[in-house]
Amino acid sequence: MLNDLEKFFAQYHSTEGKTLHKGFGFARIYDELFSPYRGKEVIVAEMGIGYGGCLQMWREYFGSKAQIWGLDFSDGRFYEEDRIKCMICDQSKPEDLAKVATYLPKIDIFIDDGSHIGWTQVLTFEAIFPLISSSGYFCVEDIATNYRQGFEGGYLRKDTFVEYCKRFPDVNNYTEDPNIQFTSALATAYSMAFYDGMIVAKKK
Repeated sequence: MLNDLEKFFAQYHSTEGKTLHKGFGFARIYDELFSPYRGKEVIVAEMGIGYGGCLQMWREYFGSKAQIWGLDFSDGRFYEEDRIKCMICDQSKPEDLAKVATYLPKIDIFIDDGSHIGWTQVLTFEAIFPLISSSGYFCVEDIATNYRQGFEGGYLRKDTFVEYCKRFPDVNNYTEDPNIQFTSALATAYSMAFYDGMIVAKKK
C-alpha cells in the first residue's frame, strides 16, 4: 500500500499541477522523516525548482500552515502561489548562499536537488545547515552523481559531498586528533543517514 507521500509523487508525475521529477524511492524515506511536521507551521526550502511540481507537492503534503520556498539560479523557473515563494540562489556562489539567511533565518527542512555537483553541495551544507532549526533536516538527493566524472565526481574524490559526510563520526567522536578536519556544520549534526541515492543530516 502506498503511503501519502508516495501517492503525491505518483500524482505529480501525471498532468495534474506542475510536473514533478523525483526518484519514487525517496517518497518512503521522506514520509518516515517528515510526517510529524504535517499540519504544523513548517518552513520547507528546496534547492532546484525544476518543473515546479515539488513545491506544489510539499505545500499539499505538509498542509495549510506550511511555507514553501524554491531556490534556483534561474528566475525563469520562478513562480509564486499561496504559501510558495522563490528566490535566486546559485549554490556555487558563497555570496548567494549567504543571502539565504536574510530571507529564511530559520528552515525546518532543506532539500538539495540542485546542481548535483559534490563541491557545491558541500558549500550549500556549510552555509545552510546553521539555519536549520533544532531537530530539522538537511537532505541531499541523487548522490550517485558524486561518483561520476560528468558531475566533477569520482570514487574517493576528496571534494565530494559523500567524502565530506564520511568525516561526521570523526568530527563528533574524536576531537582530540589535530589531523581531523573539523567543521562547525558537521559538529552541529545529531545524525547523518546514508540511504540509496540520498544523504540526510539531522540537526542537534
